[in-house]
Amino acid sequence: MSDELLRRRHALALLLTALAAFGGYCLMVYLTLQTNKDNEVQRRLTQTRVHLEHAARHADDHQDTANLAGADTALDHFQQAVRNAEHEHDAVLALSSPGKERQTGALLLELDLEFDRYLASIETLLSQSDAIQPNHPGVQRLLRHELAELMGLLDHVIAAHQEEREQITRELLLWEVVPLVLILAMLLAEYLFIFKPMAHKIAADRAALEALNRNLEHMASTDTLTQAFNRRKFQEIILRECAAARRNGAPLSLLLLDIDHFKTFNDTHGHEIG
Repeated sequence: MSDELLRRRHALALLLTALAAFGGYCLMVYLTLQTNKDNEVQRRLTQTRVHLEHAARHADDHQDTANLAGADTALDHFQQAVRNAEHEHDAVLALSSPGKERQTGALLLELDLEFDRYLASIETLLSQSDAIQPNHPGVQRLLRHELAELMGLLDHVIAAHQEEREQITRELLLWEVVPLVLILAMLLAEYLFIFKPMAHKIAADRAALEALNRNLEHMASTDTLTQAFNRRKFQEIILRECAAARRNGAPLSLLLLDIDHFKTFNDTHGHEIG
């Protein structure tokens, strides 16, 4: 495998790893934003429930008050509490942008219509001169039964949103594993297609270099014609053997041979035979 191909594979692996890391970061940001939005929706729904509970208390005050002035004040407080609840509900709609394809979205739209109908009923009832009377049948129905139905629908919305929120959180947590799996897969691919071939190539290059060094060492220490050791190699060997004999206290002998008229032999039969 060529060096250029390895470099290209390495660059591609680094790019894919960077993209996977960036995708994981974007997913974490999305998870954080989604969690914050869901928490805010849940808080607004809870606050809506609190305002309706205040409205229920003011409704009880209206029914328990004997004088008209107190009943009128309790009714005004009741109406303000319901409007505050609707304001919180409008904030929930702005945050969640509900659609009918989701259960919570459809319930929020239904609750929005119910709030509008309920407030319109309050406006219609308050336009009557005798509406502030505690024993007025329309007031009793509006303040007790219809408010209880509105609160029941709100409780249903809160429960559905909580269930949907938990389901989305579980799904997002599963998606959170995807970048990790991709990075691990790319690391495995880098090992199989980049680092493993690179290690093999390095080992082959090292073996070739060692063989070349051995060849160079042989050429530097032998005569090309006779393949006998030259003076450099002879000096290396004699120094090594002298040191070994001195270290081990062993005797060392050197034998020199001189063949008479060898030059004539070489001149007659050639240096290769000689």
